[in-house]
Amino acid sequence: MTDVIIAVLTIILAHFLYVILPLWIAIGLFALAVLSALYYTLEPLLRVRSLALLASSIFVVIDIGAAWIFGTKNNGFFLVNDLVILLVIIGISNLWVQSGIKVRDVVVLSLLLAIFDLLATALSPLTFTLFARLQSAPLTPALAWMSNGTILGGGLGDFLLVTVFSLSLYKAFGRTAGIINTLFSLLVIASLLLINQEWPGMIFLAPLMLGQYLFWHHRYPQERTMQRYLQQS
Repeated sequence: MTDVIIAVLTIILAHFLYVILPLWIAIGLFALAVLSALYYTLEPLLRVRSLALLASSIFVVIDIGAAWIFGTKNNGFFLVNDLVILLVIIGISNLWVQSGIKVRDVVVLSLLLAIFDLLATALSPLTFTLFARLQSAPLTPALAWMSNGTILGGGLGDFLLVTVFSLSLYKAFGRTAGIINTLFSLLVIASLLLINQEWPGMIFLAPLMLGQYLFWHHRYPQERTMQRYLQQS
């Protein structure tokens, strides 16, 4: 649970830093975080550390280059940026689940972030100020696409937690639990995109995660550990 608290505080701090710091410093800090995540994603695949670092650096440079060539409100940029962010999501979510994170901890993390998102959106301009800055920066921490002049998408944190939750459900309670959450989450995200609402997706996704956790925990009171999952796979 200590790790969850640290993660929440880090994410909240990142929100404020991205708004308060000069944009180029904020982008630089996030670029380092992306580079690190890409490295840990690619290193097991490429098996050579120097090659993984080179490939990760190339992805970061290409993303920044796409922002400079296309602008940050063009599908050419979104195509490149979405690929980079997807790799980050894959890498971080696999690391978290392989480290043995419990479904309960993912739910607590999601609920705490949903509360923060609700307060940051309803009681302050933090969320909308953050969105405005992100739309003018490369390495945008979001998955997005331009459709009929409107940018549709969601934040990195929302997609990351949905992925981590699906994988942790799969690990803890089986394939069916993971697939059902993935389908439900995609339905919620698609609905939010359809109505083009501006509130953070985690406000709607966290209660869904809590409900599923309570259902599966009632059915299987003992979560399957990572070691047991590997033994049974």
